[in-house]
Amino acid sequence: MAAAQYVDADTHIVEDADIWSLLGNDEIELKPRIVVTEPDKAAPGVFPTGQYWMIDGELYGKGGQALINYSDGTRTFQNSAGRVADMDKYGIASQVIYTSIFLGLAPKSPRTELALARAYNRKMAEICSKYKDRFHYVAVPSAMNVRETVADMNEWKKNGACGLMLRGYENDKMLNHKHFWPIYAAAESLDMPICIHIGSGSRNLRNIEGGGGNAINVAMPNLLAFGSIINSHIPSEFPKLRFGLIESGSEWLPFAVSRAKRYEARYKVPNHFEKMLADKRLFVTCEQHEDLPEIIKLVGEDCLMLGTDYGHSDTSTELKAHEMLMARNDISRAVADKINVANPKALYGI
Repeated sequence: MAAAQYVDADTHIVEDADIWSLLGNDEIELKPRIVVTEPDKAAPGVFPTGQYWMIDGELYGKGGQALINYSDGTRTFQNSAGRVADMDKYGIASQVIYTSIFLGLAPKSPRTELALARAYNRKMAEICSKYKDRFHYVAVPSAMNVRETVADMNEWKKNGACGLMLRGYENDKMLNHKHFWPIYAAAESLDMPICIHIGSGSRNLRNIEGGGGNAINVAMPNLLAFGSIINSHIPSEFPKLRFGLIESGSEWLPFAVSRAKRYEARYKVPNHFEKMLADKRLFVTCEQHEDLPEIIKLVGEDCLMLGTDYGHSDTSTELKAHEMLMARNDISRAVADKINVANPKALYGI
């Protein structure tokens, strides 16, 4: 068993019905309910359990496919002690926890989105308060209700949130839209990073057919988010605001950086990539199997982080990722320590 030392920059709760237990009394009718289909009728690959959330009359995959054996209750936090035991097993000192359901949630009703986001954040604060040094949650906003979200952010920060999650598409808007600027202003004043996780809040994309099983489709919103930030005035308008790009790997960076430079030269648009790196305001989760020496040549030593994707069971999931990174002979121990510990601490402020 490795000594607990690493910061796991990307883990997940797989929500169960208890996550909605702190809905307000006037919001009970909005509570999502679990719908179970026969296994042979379930969506292939991604949701083989056939379990879904019914939200605003629409089905959303419940997630948490059983391709990796987790101890009972560790993914839902019904067994937090078991989750901590797993962390100790893999040398993890602290986990940064992201949602599962909100990664793809795009409800029809702003009222539903606000109520569910508030209930989720209250419950995650309650869960993490019992293990303050081990669990750190990333709050989810209601992007359709910016004024209410901004009003709530101080409470989230006070209750232990280490960041604010956005997706590359929020309510069919990209992240350079001025709709989100009040959120950026509040996040900067509270020293809360914007954590852009793979996923989508686009209702239009929900209606596109044939997207399942497409690995590029999954990562693409983060690439678009990178461009939305780097080639916009957001970094100069909010000069202390940190950004993280989570669970899309890092090998797309050479392509995206090259395109950003060409757009800067051709169209005279801003390009804040180099300055954000120099200011240590841009962070990206890598994966331990990637060609990291080449990526480090581009972004330096202070940008990359590593997450196990604990809670999920997909192509990003590797519970031994930090130990495997330390065992590589093409990266120095000092750089591996930055990726495993110092860089995620710098992004999340933990």
